[in-house]
Amino acid sequence: MTQLKLIYIYIYILMSIQEKYLKYKKKYLNLKIQYGGTLICQACFHLVTSPEHRDRCNTSSMYQVKESIISPEFKPMMTYGLGGCTALLMVYFTKDTNMVYKVVLGHHPIKENILLWFTGYYTQDYNIVTIIKTPGEYIKEGEKWIMKGNNQEYWVSNITKDNCKLILEPYNLIEMHGDETKFNSSLYFKMQPGPKYSDNYGRYIDINYM
Repeated sequence: MTQLKLIYIYIYILMSIQEKYLKYKKKYLNLKIQYGGTLICQACFHLVTSPEHRDRCNTSSMYQVKESIISPEFKPMMTYGLGGCTALLMVYFTKDTNMVYKVVLGHHPIKENILLWFTGYYTQDYNIVTIIKTPGEYIKEGEKWIMKGNNQEYWVSNITKDNCKLILEPYNLIEMHGDETKFNSSLYFKMQPGPKYSDNYGRYIDINYM
């Protein structure tokens, strides 16, 4: 075997090793992006920027509010990356049958804008459960530490309608790192089969007006 052939074989082996390395590096980075950060939707388990996610879920980004009627084509709704912002979730129940008619989900950094959205979407035609996910902090009451929203009094005093039930879901900005951000800085709604929303720990809580 000539020296030139040996050189060609050596170059071929190096290129093969490099190709395999780049292939597995790309695969590793993709997995790290999908499962190591906040960009994976916890409803469909696809990247929030992917076509698969857009086909399966209805996402409200910052400054967006979306309305969705309950139907066989209804998609789970979600918002993410709150990071100090507030999320608004309004679930409308029919007064005669107590069935869910529609859902509104919004995400905004300014609480006054959230209140404007609530006012704009409020109606007396339905019973409404309103969930406000807002920044909060732990405070000590007696021997216990409890999470309290920074603007709790603002929401309690402004969302006071006879046919509207208010639920406050404060989240802690200090805990916004690692896996905790999957639910701490996001809000999910789905029908499974009844209406449910996600709390800060990934548990889905039943939504009932009665």
